[in-house]
Amino acid sequence: MTANEAATDNVLTLEKLADEVRHLKGQVVLMHDTEMAALIGVGMDEDDLYYIGQPLKKDQKPIWYSAVGACCGLKPYLPEAQYERIERTWQFANLLAEDFVMLAQLESKEAVPYDPEVHNAQRLAISKRRYEEAVARAAKSRE
Repeated sequence: MTANEAATDNVLTLEKLADEVRHLKGQVVLMHDTEMAALIGVGMDEDDLYYIGQPLKKDQKPIWYSAVGACCGLKPYLPEAQYERIERTWQFANLLAEDFVMLAQLESKEAVPYDPEVHNAQRLAISKRRYEEAVARAAKSRE
């Protein structure tokens, strides 16, 4: 393994995040140690990666929770009957996901299904542009 491969191996990507939590799809999880939600999938924007969860509010849109925080499945930690009661609450409201989604929302546009070739290139271009803008601002402030 080259030094560059080793460096990128430690970088969390949307694909790696999806692999870490895909087994929790449709389960009720604890987001950021404080909020219960049914895991729908993962997403990315130009700044961060996210777990996408559906809170127990029928009219509420799914929430994007930063992947900096934890997403912990409740099922292994609760007595089976207790977890099943919690899960049934989401089932009765029809809020459990059937499919695992991977979404990208770049430059404040609407979230769309993730395409690794397109969205990783867009994210890199946004990062490069932001870096160049920051360098230009720093140079201007030294004038």
